[in-house]
Amino acid sequence: MKIFILSTAILFIINGCNNDEQKNIKEEIKQSTSVYTVQYYLEHKDLRRVRIKECHNLIKMSNFQLKDCNNVETAELNSKRNKLIDL
Repeated sequence: MKIFILSTAILFIINGCNNDEQKNIKEEIKQSTSVYTVQYYLEHKDLRRVRIKECHNLIKMSNFQLKDCNNVETAELNSKRNKLIDL
C-alpha cells in the first residue's frame, strides 16, 4: 500500500511539473500573437505610446515581449527621424 501511495505521489509531482512547463509554453504562444512589426507601430501612434510605457515598466520580459518592445522603440525612433527630415 505504501508503494502505491508513494508511486501515486511521484506521478502527481511529475505531472504537475509538466503542467507548469506546458502553461509557460502556452503563455509564450499567447504572447507571440501580440508581437507587432515596426511598420504596424509606425501606423498606430496611440498604441505605440501606450506600448512604450508598458515596456518601460516591465521588469522581466519574455522573448516575445522583448521583440515587441524592440519593435515599438524602433518605430518611435523612426517616427522622430521622419519628423526631423520633414522639417
